[in-house]
Amino acid sequence: MAIGEMYGRLGAVIGALVILSGCAVTPMTAELRPDTGIASSDIGVGKSVSLQVFDQREAQRIGNRGGSGFSGATIRLDQDLVAVVQDAAAEMLSRKGFDVKLSGNEEATLRNDIRGLQYSTSTGFWTGGIHMTAAIRAEGRNALSSFENFYRFESEDRVVIVPGAAANNERINAALNDVLHQLFSDQKMLEVLAGT
Repeated sequence: MAIGEMYGRLGAVIGALVILSGCAVTPMTAELRPDTGIASSDIGVGKSVSLQVFDQREAQRIGNRGGSGFSGATIRLDQDLVAVVQDAAAEMLSRKGFDVKLSGNEEATLRNDIRGLQYSTSTGFWTGGIHMTAAIRAEGRNALSSFENFYRFESEDRVVIVPGAAANNERINAALNDVLHQLFSDQKMLEVLAGT
């Protein structure tokens, strides 16, 4: 058997295994567990901050485990994404010394727009790609100044078989945690909220 023919057959076998493993993929419900463990500080000095969170994603589902061809393999949330992010943001602001209010016209306001939390896949000859993105736009204001920034996470992993629910859940949480930590480690944003 020629080397080219052997590689061709090996590629066909691996491709078939990948396809077969994809056919067995079932829907998944992601579980968000934000990591609010950022470094504490007293930059907020007890200042009141009105916190608002909005979900501005184009689609409510997180993605699809087996690529666009596997419509039965949707990744969805049973949790309220706005409530999850709002609770995490409130905890992280509190760790920075702010007195967080979820309504009202306070000394400062922080608006968080969730622009993305997306899991997608792509296929290649030997491996498939797992793409994970997350994005939050934040706008902070006090009586005298404002600050706006866009926090984004993006990753790609190459895999031979479709990952299980536990591995996917880790990826989804890592993406969300990354953008939250970017936001609440942004010194300029914290200074605007504190009015310093």
